[in-house]
Amino acid sequence: MNPATPDLDAWIAALRTSALVGTGRRPPEAPPALLGHPVEDGEPLLDQAALFDVIVRAGTVARSAQPVEPCPPEARPVAPAAATRLLSLLLTQPPLPGELRDELLINWLHACAASGAVVAPDMLGPIFQVALRNLEIRSALVACWGERGRWLAALRQPRLARLAAVSTDPVRDDAHVEALVTRWPTLDLQAADAELRRLRSTHPDRARELLESHWTKLPAKARAQHLGCLEVGLSLGDEAFLECALDDRALTVRAAAADLLTHLPGSQLRERMGQRLAPLLTVRRRLLRRPEITVSMPPPPDAAAIRDGLQAADPKLTGQQAGWLRAIIAAAPLETWTRATQLSIDEIAANIDDQNGDLVSLSQAVARAGDRRWADALAGRSVNADVVASMSAEKREGWLCRHIPMTSVAPRTIATALDGVPQPWSPAVSKAIVERIADSEDHSPMLTVLGTDLYTGLHPEAIDMVRTLRERPVADPDKHARARTTLRTILQFHTFNHTIRDAFAQLAEEAS
Repeated sequence: MNPATPDLDAWIAALRTSALVGTGRRPPEAPPALLGHPVEDGEPLLDQAALFDVIVRAGTVARSAQPVEPCPPEARPVAPAAATRLLSLLLTQPPLPGELRDELLINWLHACAASGAVVAPDMLGPIFQVALRNLEIRSALVACWGERGRWLAALRQPRLARLAAVSTDPVRDDAHVEALVTRWPTLDLQAADAELRRLRSTHPDRARELLESHWTKLPAKARAQHLGCLEVGLSLGDEAFLECALDDRALTVRAAAADLLTHLPGSQLRERMGQRLAPLLTVRRRLLRRPEITVSMPPPPDAAAIRDGLQAADPKLTGQQAGWLRAIIAAAPLETWTRATQLSIDEIAANIDDQNGDLVSLSQAVARAGDRRWADALAGRSVNADVVASMSAEKREGWLCRHIPMTSVAPRTIATALDGVPQPWSPAVSKAIVERIADSEDHSPMLTVLGTDLYTGLHPEAIDMVRTLRERPVADPDKHARARTTLRTILQFHTFNHTIRDAFAQLAEEAS
């Protein structure tokens, strides 16, 4: 039917006006008689809108189109019905919100891929929408979307197909490299920075050469920002360029170059800082008593030290000497301590003064170097979370089990220390965390600082403790309401995870 008549056009226009301004101000008019629709007094607007929808659909003229290549046959089984129902629930009525829902989706997709199955066809459309905004979901989906998913994404969601290809194959060939080099000068600052980092991850020398070739034409803001890209794949091959950047006219550029060189093992700048530290270290050996290590304050920096990143002396500022010392210790090679003191690593870690900040500064140097032997030696004294992350598994386990129950240790320190621990955490660490969570009052950052790691990192053996602590009566429920809610959410997350594993259990056994 072609609604190209004056009566029909006038009715459609009036219908739209009523929908826009409201039926109280403009009652809908009756449909024209040519439709053969009986006119009723007070016919509702929605009834007329439904009639209009039928007219539009029926009046659509078929268009010619090229036939689509059929989907290749699927070689893998579809996910079991029970698993598909769980996926539908996660997509339409998730039991947990936000990031926790996404974690459960990722776990579902991993379980599906591990079992050798693929996502059910009717679930592909809804999960495509979620995958477009989440890289982890996208990567997990590609492993189990099967032939139909690949075909449908190319047909209906080309952006998803492109994003999936990028996420699974980030390596650039030589042609891509040369195209990027040609295009790079035309990009804006943020795009150029992102592309330089991507190139740096696969072709570090070529990325540095690209930056060098345009260095003198870049403004100071771009020079400082692009220098940060060199942290990806930083090596001694970058040292000559960074040494030149120490003489840049912009302070931000000089600071960025000095920071990179202090993180580069074997750099000349670190050796120079070691030469500044060595004269400041003295050891007083005492009969039948532990040696006493003294770290003296440095003199005001000369021009060479200022070039290496130390702040110039300013009589208006106080505490500059302590700042210079911290910077020198943080940048100097750790071997400086053993060479200058003739003490072992364990002796230095046990005897360095913790009253005037020397222990803190040494901990920062160890954290920057990521040296496991030094980190283990400091396990009994340092509360630097990055030092904990550098410890051996045994030392780190002991540190965590000892410090997690201590309310004097900041939750942020615990969260940072756990960043370097593989998940799931050990039963002992998991139980220590659960117990501290259960004892936390509503205002405690411990209830939020771990984020989704609290749910994904806990060992299954700790879940029974969660259940027991949640059922335990508390003296003041109002002060522990959030803690009890958190414990309930942990149970919900792990229960749903367990249900996902059960739904795929038989297929997983057959696949293995």
